[in-house]
Amino acid sequence: MSKITLDIPEKSQKVLDAMYQTMEGRLEASPGGVCPIDITLSFVRMCHTQSCGKCVPCRIGLGPLGDLLEKILDYEASPEDLEILRKTAESIFLSADCAIGYGAAEIVLNSLSAFADEYQEHVQHHACLMHQNQPVPCRVACPAHVDIPGYLSLIADGRNDDAIRMIRKDNPFPASCGFVCEHPCETNCRRNMIDEAINICGLKRYAAEHIKSVPAPKCLPDTGKKVAVVGGGPGGLTAAYYLQLMGHQVTVMERLDKLGGMVRYGIPAYRLPRNYLDADIDHILSTGIKTQMGVSVGNDITVEDLRKEFDAVYLAFGAHTAKKMRIPGEDSKGVESAISLLRDVGYGNPPDLTGKKVVIVGGGNVAMDAARTSVRLGADKVYIAYRRSRADMPALDEEIDGEIAEGC
Repeated sequence: MSKITLDIPEKSQKVLDAMYQTMEGRLEASPGGVCPIDITLSFVRMCHTQSCGKCVPCRIGLGPLGDLLEKILDYEASPEDLEILRKTAESIFLSADCAIGYGAAEIVLNSLSAFADEYQEHVQHHACLMHQNQPVPCRVACPAHVDIPGYLSLIADGRNDDAIRMIRKDNPFPASCGFVCEHPCETNCRRNMIDEAINICGLKRYAAEHIKSVPAPKCLPDTGKKVAVVGGGPGGLTAAYYLQLMGHQVTVMERLDKLGGMVRYGIPAYRLPRNYLDADIDHILSTGIKTQMGVSVGNDITVEDLRKEFDAVYLAFGAHTAKKMRIPGEDSKGVESAISLLRDVGYGNPPDLTGKKVVIVGGGNVAMDAARTSVRLGADKVYIAYRRSRADMPALDEEIDGEIAEGC
């Protein structure tokens, strides 16, 4: 380990993610890690089959648009075909009457811009860049890019300790993530093309629950450099862990009396038992990281003071502020954010909801946490108010099922 990289998505990956986001309401499963031109063609064909046929650009234009993409994939297109593809997409985008038509055309235009090298490779050299460097779909979807096939193989062999070691190469919170990760990797799992995804998150949790003690790797020789990490949440502790392994002396400064940040104070204990979170943190600190608790940077010490004392400063304040709905009455008495509720519970100062009726506005995972926490705090009735249907709720299905099972 010689360096830490800041993983900033390339423009092409952002466009690809936006394409999936645009079409996710119409997709059941998609084999991630395939040629972006092939994905573009699939989206265009899907939109064409859903066209109502009312407007000419959509009814007539999407067919040739797909034919041109197919010609490119078959390595039969010329540079002139690329220009025809662009002009056709622009024409449909400007003249289609509904989102199906101009949405499909917009996907093609964005694809031509973001994957220009891919189109050129198909036309000029009759080759596919994606097939030359095929990524693993589940690993691509993982925010930490953990070697998922690797640790699943180790778990299958009964080598849980080695599986945890492999996970910690990219993510020092294997136990915590095994309980609360939203597992986007499973959306890209190729097993979806047969029946359903492998329970990747559950297997990670299994490994974490079936290990005794996996010591941290030996740190590299001391570099003589000192690094201050402001914030003891998952971001700060992750940076501190890998910096310490690289041979730097790291000091973590935390305003509260315990490390963990929003993982500790924002995720209910019924979802993440604190002994597993503490085990992850203890492993991180075992590398020799120093901690200073109850320190508020900006009040007790300034960033300028830190710059004088340390060779580098990493700011990881966290995201403890709730989003506002910007509607009248949201600051009224009895109305509070889900973040505030969960934080008070995490601090050990839960409100008394015994016999009360509680309405949770929202349909995400935090809303589900707030609802199920309210039940545990004695609320008589807990309701979820969401503007769309259950199918549109962004919360995980298991979270929605859980809160319904508990009477919400």
